[in-house]
Amino acid sequence: MTEVVRVEGFRSSFVPGLFRIKRESWVTTLPCKGLISQEKAEELAHLYFSRDQAKTISRRLDSFKEYVKGKQFFPLILEKTLIGCAVLKEMDQAGSIELYSFDIRKKYRRNGHGTQLMKHVLSYIQKKGYQSVHVWFFSHNVAAQKFYEMLGFTHPEEDTWRMSDSVLIDLIHMRKDL
Repeated sequence: MTEVVRVEGFRSSFVPGLFRIKRESWVTTLPCKGLISQEKAEELAHLYFSRDQAKTISRRLDSFKEYVKGKQFFPLILEKTLIGCAVLKEMDQAGSIELYSFDIRKKYRRNGHGTQLMKHVLSYIQKKGYQSVHVWFFSHNVAAQKFYEMLGFTHPEEDTWRMSDSVLIDLIHMRKDL
């Protein structure tokens, strides 16, 4: 049975696990549909989420605390192993919150873990009085779109994110009214 744990404050011990999950997600997702090469995905994932960077950030909590400011983390723990995490971020739009990040490690996907985590997060959002939640994800990620639709997200719209000077990523934006 998977247990959802709410982190009350940032814990540096989660940094390496969060980075491993994000790196795995980028390396498996970005090269799909020829958006960028596998080599470029590895390069960008290393730049953003390398193990060395995670250790450095763990040591420099002051700079990382700036990153986590205004965000709420919902790690998904299975038998003391971090297998996924959802991150919420305040939006400028009143009454709305962004699902800033939602990742489940590849080997734990399609077992109901993501649904359990998302239901926990949506319950939290409703209790806090938000009227809507927004999510952006890579446009070629059909599985993500089906997942969010299953949970009641609607209004898919195309968007673009400048990942670096040379890389533009096509995104889908969806929302769920609560």
